[in-house]
Amino acid sequence: MATLLSHESENLSPEDLEMLSEEERKILVIMDHITLDCDYRHAVDIKDGVREKFHHKLFRTKDNRFFIGRNIYMIFSLVAGVALLVGIFLFNRLERRSFTEKEEWIVLESQSGISELVLPDSSVVILNRGSKFSYSTFYNKTVRDVKLEGEACFYVTHNEKVPFIVKTEQVDVKVLGTVFNVSAYEEEREVVTSLISGSVDVKENMTDKHYLLDPNTSVSYNKDTREVELEPFEKEYAIGWMEGKLLFKKKSFGDICKSLERKFNCEIMIKREDLANKIFTGKFVNNETLSQIFNVIRVNVFFKYEIEGKRVIIY
Repeated sequence: MATLLSHESENLSPEDLEMLSEEERKILVIMDHITLDCDYRHAVDIKDGVREKFHHKLFRTKDNRFFIGRNIYMIFSLVAGVALLVGIFLFNRLERRSFTEKEEWIVLESQSGISELVLPDSSVVILNRGSKFSYSTFYNKTVRDVKLEGEACFYVTHNEKVPFIVKTEQVDVKVLGTVFNVSAYEEEREVVTSLISGSVDVKENMTDKHYLLDPNTSVSYNKDTREVELEPFEKEYAIGWMEGKLLFKKKSFGDICKSLERKFNCEIMIKREDLANKIFTGKFVNNETLSQIFNVIRVNVFFKYEIEGKRVIIY
C-alpha cells in the first residue's frame, strides 16, 4: 500500500495555522491522508493532478498568507473524485488482467473402469471405459464447454444463461439442463447421442445442420457415409453400460469387438472381413465371460476363436 501526502499543511507556518478554524484544519487532515491501495505510477499521477487542483482552487495568496475557503462540500467532492478516478483505474487494470488469463483444459481418462465426475456447477458426468473427458478452467464462469472422446452419460444442471456443450470431432451437443448419453469412440463407426430427458440440439460439424431431439430419441452420425439417422431407442440400450451390462442394437461385429476390448481389457483380431461387417443385436446382462459372449454370437454366424492371455484371434 502506498500512502501519498499532499504536505500542504507542512508548508504553513505556525502563524498561518493559528488563522485557520477547526473545520479548516480538519479539511487539511483529509487532504494529507488521501491513500491509494496500489503502487501504480498512473494512479500516483492521478492524485498529483488532483492535489494541484486543490492548491489552486482552495488556497489563495493574500499578503503572503494562505487561507482556506470554507466550502467544505466542494472539498469533499474533490476527495471523492480522487477515489473515483483511482477506482476506475484499478477496475480497468483488473479487467485487462481477466482478458489475458490463459485458458487451460483439465483432462480425465477412464481406462480400466467406469468413473464418475462432479463438475463445478454440480453437473455429473459418468465415463465409460476407454473414455477421455476434458473441461476448461473457464468452466461455469463464461462457458460450460466440455470435450469427449469415448462414451459418457451427462446429468446437466440447468442454466439458461450458460448452455452446456459437449464437443466431439463429428458433432456438438448443446443443452440447458437434461440427461443424455453420448457415444463417440474414435475407433467406432458411429457417434450416437441419446436423449433421456429434457432437450438437446445436436450440430453435425461437417454441414452445420442442427437436430433437435425429443426424449427417448437418438441421433446417429455415420463416419463412413456421413449420414445422420434419428430413431427411438430403449433406455437400457443407451445407459445400461453404467450397470455393467453389454447391450448392442444393430451394431457391426467389428464395433462389438471394440466394446469387448474395452470391457475385458484385451486385443481382438478379426481375420475374416465378412464377419467384421455382420450386424447384430443382443443383450448380456449377467456378467458373462468373453467366451460365453462369443459362444452366443456364433450361434447365428459360426466362427472360431482362440484366447491367449490378453490376445484374442477370430477366424
